[in-house]
Amino acid sequence: MREKFIYLLLFIVFAYTNVGQAYDQLVVIQTVSTSKKTFVVRKGFVDGIAIGQESLFTIRNAGVVATATEVNRTMSIWEVNDKRGGVAFEKGEFVTFTNSIENLILELPKLEKISEKGLRFKTKNYWIARGHLSYALSDSVSSLEAEAQSTRSGYQVEGLFVINFSPRWELGIGMRYDSEVQKISEPVLDVPTTRLAGIGELNYLFNQDETDRSYFYVGAGLGYGISSTTVDESVSTGSVFILPVLKLGFSKFIGDSKWILLEGAMESIGAQESFADGVEQNTTIVNSKVSIGVKF
Repeated sequence: MREKFIYLLLFIVFAYTNVGQAYDQLVVIQTVSTSKKTFVVRKGFVDGIAIGQESLFTIRNAGVVATATEVNRTMSIWEVNDKRGGVAFEKGEFVTFTNSIENLILELPKLEKISEKGLRFKTKNYWIARGHLSYALSDSVSSLEAEAQSTRSGYQVEGLFVINFSPRWELGIGMRYDSEVQKISEPVLDVPTTRLAGIGELNYLFNQDETDRSYFYVGAGLGYGISSTTVDESVSTGSVFILPVLKLGFSKFIGDSKWILLEGAMESIGAQESFADGVEQNTTIVNSKVSIGVKF
């Protein structure tokens, strides 16, 4: 009787370990190859990983089946089974690990729940360096006669620290330097202006492609700083408000957590300056801008 009980217990254990049921865990991706074909996770043979094992890795709505090619005690290297595709995740991201694909159809509803409840967005920080070419659609200067004809153009350079605090939202703060020239036709005169301002912006990301992570975005911003204008060797200085800045952009993922940014924007600038003799000069500008930048 005792032997029958032992045999029955062994049969139950054997059957349970071979029914092909999958278990799901969150794992952190340690490294992803540049080809996106192989990656490393912190799971080794102490976690039941064996060379040749096939498992499912999912993040958001993307999944990939991979085979363990190298395994040590605590780490393993995985290669994507589909030679035509690659992984949709990066180093440091959380993915759902399913140890077996035998019952994949039965596991899909569970994976969807884990994607919704188990995976939590992790705040990311980036830097943005950006350059603009600007052209004034309209401007008015209190010291300039209304009928005077002029054009205004220049460039702007920005540096921002960006917090990606939500899958769809980014908040950036930084500094901006402007250099522009107003060309007056009567009398013929070039009036250069420089500005240095602290800036902030809020961007909404949409239409994001989970495979290459390229996306469109819209944003709004503002700024405040100092302004300096030179009129025929006389210098006026004062403060400048930049409000609002409205933009539409496209972000192209180029790999290794880097993006190229292309933007078109409109902005309103108001400056209040004074000359050394106390004469005040107020300037209002509506600018159009195109820009290119890098996010890293």
